[in-house]
Amino acid sequence: MSILSKNQIKFIKSLHQKKYRQEHQMFLLEGEKLVNEALRDKPEIIDCLIINSSFKNKNTLPSHIPIYQTDESIFNSLSQLTTPPNIMAVCKYFEIPSKPINLQKQFTFYLDNINDPGNFGTIIRTCDWFGITELFCSPQCVDVLNPKSIQASKGSFLRVKITYTKFENLNLPDAVNIYAAHMKGKNIFEITDKTGLIILGNEANGISTELLQFVKEKISIPKHPDSHTESLNVAMSAAIIASQFFKS
Repeated sequence: MSILSKNQIKFIKSLHQKKYRQEHQMFLLEGEKLVNEALRDKPEIIDCLIINSSFKNKNTLPSHIPIYQTDESIFNSLSQLTTPPNIMAVCKYFEIPSKPINLQKQFTFYLDNINDPGNFGTIIRTCDWFGITELFCSPQCVDVLNPKSIQASKGSFLRVKITYTKFENLNLPDAVNIYAAHMKGKNIFEITDKTGLIILGNEANGISTELLQFVKEKISIPKHPDSHTESLNVAMSAAIIASQFFKS
């Protein structure tokens, strides 16, 4: 077990910023549950482990991965979380192999400019729950490796392939249904063909005008007649829509 140098501490802190994550192709994974999931599912991405002096499960850590121990104050300065855990991993960027999706038999989402990392991570987790293996996103969406996205996904970002691409680059066949979640859309409980691509829009502005031209049908989640709520959170909407489409 080693001690972090000043240069290593500086490097780890730099990974708090997207530009340095992209430059070095590395990111931080925090918390015992997420680290254990990475050790189980993708051990090859872990460059090293960092623990604070209060970490109790040292004997369970793998011997083939470098481990650094630091005191609580330094560890907390490395953490990106409001309540720092007692273990983190420095990880390498990774690719999840594509599993072809037949959108005439299956469904997935296209996220249009989703900015909130908590919503983004929750949608990834929802996809994982319902067996959606690939999620498409506009280039303006939040970084999947944003620490809040990672935490909200609860490890699902390790299993769901995230593809950032302009919508037109998907080159979808004409036969594929393209739905848009919209306040004035058709009741989702009346939709019979539950396959295709479902567009979810930005939290504040909805789906961009340029994407609406591709939409074949707008769909909506009905609300109770007495409800005064203006709208649903986009992550909640994704879960309800996925649940309904999954039923088929």
